[in-house]
Amino acid sequence: MNCDTWEGEGMESPTVWRGSTLGERAQDRREQFIAAGFRLIGADGTGAAAVRALCREAELSAKYFYETFDSRGDLVIAVYDRVVGELVEVIGAADIHGKLPERLRITFMAAAAYFEEDPRRARILFRETLVDDVLRDHAVAAIPVFVLHVAQVVWRDGGSAGLADPDKLGLVVSSLSGALVMVFLNWLEGRISATADEVADHCTDLVLALHELGTRTRG
Repeated sequence: MNCDTWEGEGMESPTVWRGSTLGERAQDRREQFIAAGFRLIGADGTGAAAVRALCREAELSAKYFYETFDSRGDLVIAVYDRVVGELVEVIGAADIHGKLPERLRITFMAAAAYFEEDPRRARILFRETLVDDVLRDHAVAAIPVFVLHVAQVVWRDGGSAGLADPDKLGLVVSSLSGALVMVFLNWLEGRISATADEVADHCTDLVLALHELGTRTRG
């Protein structure tokens, strides 16, 4: 019996079950595991994301886990990448306009609102990269997309020609990465008493200061 016969008799293809294909079901399971990883890591860190715990949280078997991910580390990276992707989307959707200081402030306000809405996002993006070897290596290799977006905001300014030197750009972006991560992390974990507006203003001043340093020419 060929596929045309199956469809003609109103029956589903062997690869379709309850209206969804094998690929769609595999993608659904992937989303379930990522959501489970987000909840576990966001609440208790990457140490809580053992395969057995992930399967229990996702209500799926270990068989499906290993069909979806090669290892627990791959799942942890997928959760991290999901948070990064969401942050980039939030910043991309913001109405970034005006001169450089205003553009920077709007960017940081959008980021602050994203993290305030669910502090687990900051833990995954910032705190866990400090303590988990897999995430640390991944973050270092990729360079935080958030910081790169900030750099792109700066590059759109006509006076940023001094950042064209790749070595100088690397120094500036590395400085921004460390500083911005600690500002947001300490603020969201309550070690800095400040409003979102104050955090955005401080981060804007920080970027402007490093931008000036990066474009400065030595006599």
